[in-house]
Amino acid sequence: GMRGWGMETQDQWWWASIFDRSDLDKKFRILARSNVKYWIDTEHETVTSTDMPTLEPGNVKTLPDALPRAFIVQKARLSEPLKLLNAYYERSFDPLEEVLVSEPECAQTSPVGGSSASVDSLRHTPNQVVIRTRQNGDGFLVLLDSWFPGWTATVDGKPARICRANHFYRAVKTEPGIHTVEFSFEPSGFRTGLFISGASFCALTAIMLAGLRKGATS
Repeated sequence: GMRGWGMETQDQWWWASIFDRSDLDKKFRILARSNVKYWIDTEHETVTSTDMPTLEPGNVKTLPDALPRAFIVQKARLSEPLKLLNAYYERSFDPLEEVLVSEPECAQTSPVGGSSASVDSLRHTPNQVVIRTRQNGDGFLVLLDSWFPGWTATVDGKPARICRANHFYRAVKTEPGIHTVEFSFEPSGFRTGLFISGASFCALTAIMLAGLRKGATS
């Protein structure tokens, strides 16, 4: 609904505000930790006769330390919301080792057993993300897709809690083994809409049947 949309635009403004206030080194770190793999060097644009910049292959630069879209960490550290992003973008923080959360239910304050973990596959559509994971210890699957009301998650078909990860993203706790984690988006009011549509259909059907019976008896 409007609340979710407002929350999304507020987060976009917050991200842009932090980015604009950062020095160049931190800007690249923010991009890399936002799953941005490429950037365009606008200082060396080629201008055409129409005064529109043309993108040349040499203008596209790669961020070698860009985070993958999905990965598994072993530790979830509880942090106050106002301090969380400062910690996430610090050079000393390793986002591949731990995730920052603001909900006590999502926190795991010390590393858990096991060290081998991988994301074997990721398949996505606009309203669904399906991820296959493999690990030998407990962990948290971090997905660098926007945290947003309306998303639900299952692990091997069982409902799972979505933790707000590093403020902007999503995470789900996973146990040792091979798992299928599925994120699905259902817009607010969708179920109500289906119920109203179904009720309207039933009412319309009843009216039509009543009309047919009346016509048959007249």
